[in-house]
Amino acid sequence: MDGTVFLGSLTAQTACFFFQAEDVIRYRIRGLEFRRVLFRSIALQCACISMRQGEYDKAASALDDISDKEITEYYRGVLAIYQNDADKAVRLLSDSKDINYAIALLNKNQVKDALKVLQDLDQNDAYVLYTTGVAYGRINENAKAREFKAKAFQLDPSLRYLDN
Repeated sequence: MDGTVFLGSLTAQTACFFFQAEDVIRYRIRGLEFRRVLFRSIALQCACISMRQGEYDKAASALDDISDKEITEYYRGVLAIYQNDADKAVRLLSDSKDINYAIALLNKNQVKDALKVLQDLDQNDAYVLYTTGVAYGRINENAKAREFKAKAFQLDPSLRYLDN
């Protein structure tokens, strides 16, 4: 699970081009303020795509283009997970208490803290269940690890590919 982070479903570079075309159309219809919000969305999607493609400098540059510091801090934390900088990830994601924060904690081997975060998340979410299974595996509670992973696989069979 080290270095693994869960983001939105856009994974292809073409997604940025789609949003850029949509941005131009909506700007002409709705005005400048809407364009700024949509630009932030474009920059964020480009940052996420760049992270998934291993283009971390490009991701950081896309985040630099966003003026909302709260959003950029969060995604810089996500970027830190990708870059295996667990200390930075934990620091930047500590306010979120979401799955990415739990993953950052796992990457620092703070398994019990990660489990506390995971227990407060949606227990019907396959990624939460899978990550909980990974956490239990790290503290050698193998029966619980298998149980949580089995639940995750029922909800999303594609997660089996993560389990080596």
